[in-house]
Amino acid sequence: MDKILVVDDNRQIADFLAYKVLPNLGYKGSVAYTGSRALKLIQESCQQLSLVILDWQLPDMTGLDILAQMKNQNIVLPSIIITGEGSEEVAVEALRLGVQDYLIKPVDTDVLAESIDRALEMNRLRNQKAILTTRLKHQLSWMSEISKIGLHITASL
Repeated sequence: MDKILVVDDNRQIADFLAYKVLPNLGYKGSVAYTGSRALKLIQESCQQLSLVILDWQLPDMTGLDILAQMKNQNIVLPSIIITGEGSEEVAVEALRLGVQDYLIKPVDTDVLAESIDRALEMNRLRNQKAILTTRLKHQLSWMSEISKIGLHITASL
């Protein structure tokens, strides 16, 4: 079961998303109410997390600050920004930092479900591509060695 971290300073929204909406969609939710707590949870358990849903405006930092710190620490985790005040500048910066989607509050649960599914599928495909690329490099290396052996055998005949 995919685990999703919801980061929002509004406890009602964060708890509702993490403990009502996400379980109904088949995900396990957890919450952080501040950016610093979110970063700590992300650093400690990024291997267990599948996605982060970030509020843009938090009491101690913005969702973009969290994304930037994740990027600086080479933490690759799909993320969705949710904001009550849409801005083209914020959206562009969020996309530059690798956010998968940018949603305006109040978020419709169907729209959120689609956004989560897209982000997780994109991440699964990215991981699968990395695995296949590694396998292909290994096979090419192996084939190169076989080719060298074949050339040596041919030369000796």
